[in-house]
Formats: sequence, structure tokens, C-alpha cells
Amino acid sequence: MSNNGPIFFWQPDDHDYPWLSQHHICEFIDETGQKFTSTEQYMMYHKALHFNDIPTSQEILTTTNPSKIKSLGRQVKSFDSKKWDKVKFQIVTQGNVLKFSRGGKELREKLEKTGDRELVEASSYDRIWGIGVEGGVEECQRQERDGVLEGKRKEWGKNLLGLAIVEARRLIRESEKGKEKEEEKEREEERENEEEE
Repeated sequence: MSNNGPIFFWQPDDHDYPWLSQHHICEFIDETGQKFTSTEQYMMYHKALHFNDIPTSQEILTTTNPSKIKSLGRQVKSFDSKKWDKVKFQIVTQGNVLKFSRGGKELREKLEKTGDRELVEASSYDRIWGIGVEGGVEECQRQERDGVLEGKRKEWGKNLLGLAIVEARRLIRESEKGKEKEEEKEREEERENEEEE
């Protein structure tokens, strides 16, 4: 694998990038103080809330098993795929912003080490959130090694999860730059105040 090519991930037990998975267990807290144990939980909780299925949203919060959470998410009452399609990317992006900015320094550093590389969920069956390539991560890595990856891209699914994490990475960096500028401005004001005294 090259150091500037795509990063392929999928399962939380993958060898190289398990922490990019929606099922990776890590605690983070949202702006309201609600605790989550995975971005899968965040996504499915907000899916249930979006369709006003409060009982399912609460059941999702009491469950930490991502597979069980995913199953509960499929049972959301009054689900409408067209309405969900309008908000799902933003919800998953925000969940990943929280995961990587509030889920611990180690996760944040790992995400930063991905640089500007493309992130690709190499699911072997999901063509919406992943790319739907049979053989998953290993097949994608083989295609990259064999130099045929670029020719295969036209067969890929949408990779919404990879795109959401890339967007989360950008938003986190933007936020951190804003904080750095604010801190620099405060230091400058302190220096000016000291000089006036």
C-alpha cells in the first residue's frame, strides 16, 4: 500500500484501521451531554429521533453492541428513506466530528496521521456507505498493489462513510485552526495590555 493512496477500512477488527469503523467502540459526549459508545449508536439514535421514534431511540442508548444497534435502527417506526437521505450524511459527519474531537487524544492523532488521504469504506456489500467491492479491504489492497485500482473505481458504490469522515477531518482541522487563531489573538491582547501598564 502506498502512503498517499486511499486508506481502506471496514470492520472494527480490521488489522490496520479498525478505529475508522462506525462499529469501533469509543465513548464521546455530544453538545447536550448525551454519551455515545460508537458512531453507529450516534447515527441510529438520531435516525430514530428524526422519525420521532422515542422508544427506539432510548433502546438504542441502552445498547452498546453496534450490531444490535444497527438492527434497532432498521426497526425505526415511520421510516421514510427519502427523508432520511436528506439528513443522513450530515448526521454521520457530525457523529464522526464528535468521535474524533471528543473520543480521546489517541483517536484524534490517528485521524490526523491520515493526512489528506482518501478514506474508503471497503464493505463487500454496502454500496451506499461503502464501495461494495467483493473481498473488502483485502481485495482493494490487492487491486492497489497490482496497479488496477484506478480502473476499478467506476464499479464502486458511493462511499458515504468515507466521505463523511473526510469531511469530519476537515471540519475538525478548521475548528482547531480557529481556536489557534483565537488563542493567538488573546496572547496578542495580553501583550498589548502589559505594554500599556
